[in-house]
Formats: sequence, structure tokens, C-alpha cells
Amino acid sequence: DTLDTLAGVPLVVADSELVRSTLMPGRLQLGGSGLRRGQKQALWQQDPVLRQLNSYLTRVAAALKTDAVWVLNAEGDSIASSNAGTPMSFVGGNYSDRHYFREAAEGRSGRQFAIGRISKVAGLYLSQPVLVDGRFVGAVITKRDFSDPSRWIRQQNAFISDANGAIVLAQDRALEFRFLPG
Repeated sequence: DTLDTLAGVPLVVADSELVRSTLMPGRLQLGGSGLRRGQKQALWQQDPVLRQLNSYLTRVAAALKTDAVWVLNAEGDSIASSNAGTPMSFVGGNYSDRHYFREAAEGRSGRQFAIGRISKVAGLYLSQPVLVDGRFVGAVITKRDFSDPSRWIRQQNAFISDANGAIVLAQDRALEFRFLPG
């Protein structure tokens, strides 16, 4: 895996007709604004259009050797995911506070190293905005897990932090999930 190859996954998926047409304004009537995450997940995973999108994302993730691929609407809600229907499904979660989503919402590809909210596994997240007629309608995100990230820091007294200054990986495990000063 090279970073360029991994970064190409959300780029290609964001340009697919299935993703673009699904995110078109007015296309989906998701009705999840007052629902909790689990309720949204149950409702959205049964939608026929989103089931088709979930299936597509599952095939993409498997074929391109990435750990997860998911689609966020313009509000940051995960409407479809390659892991839909599993206990680790991202569907129904909101990721609008994540750096990679904010970058996409501003029309740029994004990158973030972070701990997964659901998986609790460190990984590299890459995002690509989905634009329809120049308007931001959502984002495609991909994640590559670091199943043994300790090899990156084992030889040095080092740590890895995310864009917010949270230490996500450290040789000294007591430092993990703490924030850098300032």
C-alpha cells in the first residue's frame, strides 16, 4: 500500500455515479434528524438505495485492500459503509467534528491520523469531497488501520499525535489519549 494508492480510493468512489446520485439533494428522505445513532443505523441500513451503496462500498474496500470506506452526507452523518450490518458499522454515526470531514466540507481532500471511535484502532483516515454542480453534498472517507502501529515507535521514545494534539500512540502507554500542551 502506498499513500497515493490509498488516497485514490476516496477520490474514485467520490466520483462514482452511485455515490453522487445518492447524495443529490432531495434524493434520500432519511428522516433521522431526531433519532439516536442506533435508530438511524437500523433505519438507514434497510433503505434499498443505501443497501446498494453499502454493497458497492464493501466490494471497493475488499478489492482495494482498505479497512473501511464510508459515505457521509453534508451534515457529516454516515449514511453508508463497507462495514454496514456488522457490530462495528459506521452507519448512523456523525463525523462532522473530525478534521478529515471539515477538510472535505471546505472542498479539499483531507487526512487525519486518529483512533477510531467505534473500532478503537489507530488508523489513517483520508477524505474526498463529493461535489454536485460545484456544491458540497457529502464526503467519502477511507481508513487504513495500523494493526501493529507499535513498530513505528518501538525503537524510539516517540509518540504519534493527531491534528488536535491528542496522543494516539506512544511507547509509554500512559501517554495515550492525553493532549499535548497548548
